[in-house]
Amino acid sequence: LWINVWGLLGALAGLLGLAGIYVIQLPNSNWFGCIGYYVATLGTALLVGRLIGNNILWPILVKQDASLLDFQGPIYSSKAFLPFFVASGLIYSAGLVFVGIGIVQLSILPVAAGYLIAVGAPLVGLGAMFGKYQVYVRSIGVTLMVVGLIWLGLAMLP
Repeated sequence: LWINVWGLLGALAGLLGLAGIYVIQLPNSNWFGCIGYYVATLGTALLVGRLIGNNILWPILVKQDASLLDFQGPIYSSKAFLPFFVASGLIYSAGLVFVGIGIVQLSILPVAAGYLIAVGAPLVGLGAMFGKYQVYVRSIGVTLMVVGLIWLGLAMLP
């Protein structure tokens, strides 16, 4: 549960941080950076929705019937849920990889933070695809991503 709360807080802070990154880098940015910002914002908003479900709904479901959340269970195999789940993870991951690369390319903000985000975001967004290892994969991704976002946040302070 703690990893989901940490991820939700990071994603919410990430929405604010993305706006700051955009404003700071916009004068020197290229189309790649701009598209990355828009895709990352959309993907982060989708991730927030997923994480709210993880934090509120899933603990209730587990108490009722833990098999509901099995990878082969009715939720993950649902034709309604699975495409959203996969698409939101891909959009989130791609957007933040683009943002991370843009940070590295422009070198206006800390370059190492750009690398942390570019590596961590896909692990968070696509971590569930690692089945029983998803907790470990997502934990590493969330840690890298949040450290990168906090680093950028501190760098953007006046």
